[in-house]
Amino acid sequence: MITKGLMSSNTPEWATPKAFFEELDKEFHFTLDPCSTKENHKCSMYFTKEQDGLKQSWGGTEFTVIVLMVER
Repeated sequence: MITKGLMSSNTPEWATPKAFFEELDKEFHFTLDPCSTKENHKCSMYFTKEQDGLKQSWGGTEFTVIVLMVER
């Protein structure tokens, strides 16, 4: 759930809350985090802002992707 408290940062970048990710991961078993940083990625395969995950090849195999983007 997105609350006002989550959007109180001075930056539009924020990590997916760990408990939220873990709950969803139990069902979906995520393998790719295309919108993360080196410090907050949740999957072993991830792309940073500098790498621009939308411009990257996600490989020829199936991936379950976590994408949590919020427009301010």
